[in-house]
Amino acid sequence: MIRRRLLPLLLVAAASVQAQAQDPAARYVARQSARPVPAATTTGAATATTTMTTTTTAVPAPTPQRVVVQQERIVEQTVIVPSDEARVLETANVLPLALTDEFEFRKRKITVYERERRSEIADDAMAKFDRDRILYGAVSEEERNARQGHYFVFWWRSQRPADVTVRLEYRQANLGNYVQARELDFSVPKGTHEAKFSIIGDDFLDDGKVTAWRAVIIENNRIVATTQSFLWH
Repeated sequence: MIRRRLLPLLLVAAASVQAQAQDPAARYVARQSARPVPAATTTGAATATTTMTTTTTAVPAPTPQRVVVQQERIVEQTVIVPSDEARVLETANVLPLALTDEFEFRKRKITVYERERRSEIADDAMAKFDRDRILYGAVSEEERNARQGHYFVFWWRSQRPADVTVRLEYRQANLGNYVQARELDFSVPKGTHEAKFSIIGDDFLDDGKVTAWRAVIIENNRIVATTQSFLWH
């Protein structure tokens, strides 16, 4: 009974073995199927992974620069600037001398403009410049005649703040020894200053040229500095 059941199985197995023996491909597959499958192994080679890390460094915002503007301190000093017209004295009163080193005349400039002398100054550049400066703005013949005369400029120095008067005393050709005077008042700080006088127009045309002169600085009714022409006496 058992043999009868096993006989068909044996015949099928025998046929399969015979077929495998005849077919190389089937034989290779059968051999590979019968080979035990090895356990999966992991090699010791490690995979190197490069990680690029971006580091963000916090940059502080630039601190605004403080711009300091240094303003110069302006010290206002009150200086009484005289007008172009000096005060005219009919008679120059005599004052005592009290000369001091705190006041002194530094230099002077005297310009004489006469229309009859135009040919004499034609080739003198400096004289021509002075003439053009004096005649600046004078258009008519009358205005040009009114600019004729003597122009005095005195530079003087004070070693301290002071209230002083600068006086010009002078004689003119048509008046002989008669002394006239003109004054300018100043309230000045320490330093060098300028005083201007002019004997022009009718004063010059009627009374003639200035023949001698003296300039003085007066403080408290005393003469503290003086300068004069060679012919003054």
